[in-house]
Amino acid sequence: MKGKRRLLAAAMIVASTMTHAAAPMIHTLPPAKEAAWTSAVQALETADGSTVLQALQYAEKLRPTKFKVDYGGAYQGVTGDPIGISIDFWIGQKRLDGDSYAILFDVKEVDGKPSITFPTTPGSGSAAEALMAGRDSLLQFIDENYRENCIDPEGDAKLC
Repeated sequence: MKGKRRLLAAAMIVASTMTHAAAPMIHTLPPAKEAAWTSAVQALETADGSTVLQALQYAEKLRPTKFKVDYGGAYQGVTGDPIGISIDFWIGQKRLDGDSYAILFDVKEVDGKPSITFPTTPGSGSAAEALMAGRDSLLQFIDENYRENCIDPEGDAKLC
């Protein structure tokens, strides 16, 4: 299911970036390469010394009803070529495919090993910035996002 969702998401990105040309074929990552790229992203060190994986696991453990995470390949919209690893996450309990947020880590092969960059602009308040700042920053981002988007300000009803 996860792979089908990623291909569907990639196909939607491809379709949305093209005008009248035929959509390119998605060149899926071989499983071993996707696993290596995912491991490399998970091993990145955050500002507090934890790894990306440790920060995400910490958030899932402390906010099990507010936060869930998933990983997968990401594909370039015009060519269909693999460009990185996407960390998809859900805030709230409604966890439908279209309700997820994503952080894209660009991956390039350098001497046969993955080299990773991540998109963050200091002071942007983005999920990527919160994740790379570490565990407590990620929890704060989740809590603020949950309050802003998942609780009705008029009556405490849960919206997501």
